[in-house]
Amino acid sequence: MRIHLNKDVHACHNEKALAIHETLKQKNVTLINLVGSPGSGKTSLLECLIAHSSHNIGVIEGDLFTDLDHQRIMKLGIPSYQLNTSGACHLEPNSIEEALKNFHLDDLDYIFIDNIGNLVCTASFYLGEYLRICVTSTTEGNDKPYKYPKMFFTSDIVVLNKLDLAPYTNFSIASFDEAIHQIHPEIHVIHTSCTKNDNSHELWKLLEEYHARKSSI
Repeated sequence: MRIHLNKDVHACHNEKALAIHETLKQKNVTLINLVGSPGSGKTSLLECLIAHSSHNIGVIEGDLFTDLDHQRIMKLGIPSYQLNTSGACHLEPNSIEEALKNFHLDDLDYIFIDNIGNLVCTASFYLGEYLRICVTSTTEGNDKPYKYPKMFFTSDIVVLNKLDLAPYTNFSIASFDEAIHQIHPEIHVIHTSCTKNDNSHELWKLLEEYHARKSSI
């Protein structure tokens, strides 16, 4: 028995995501989707970026359970909204649409989605973002690009975090960079250590260039 699909199963998600993208484009708000494995440092990167920015920022926190990361962001005086999936491995556009209703979009320049820690499912769901940033770390092994190529191929920027821990691991930065550029030759790769606040200025410079480019289209 064969089942014939006449419509892309992701079509409804993509339509919703495109509507989100268009709404935020009209408001000149840059939506950034932070993806990566659990413990890579997505929330720590957000804290570092917030600490070194004069921009108006909002955050959508995605987790299976708890609001611990949401509390971390709220302590910085940043508007944040919590999304809990109760076990689902990714966020979907309809949840982002509901979350956006809780922000004053006219007052914001950037909204970051702190996505579920996952290198598989989150790569397959477009949420209407203008940029996708994959956060990985030196404690995860330098073979991640080969093991999860879709995640790295669909990202615009890769942040290699926890650079300060590299001397205590067998992580090869050169091998990691080579793997990344074999999969996605034009991708931007930034090395950082969020605990040391290294290179947040370089990432902000890149984000501002994207924001300016979007505004001129």
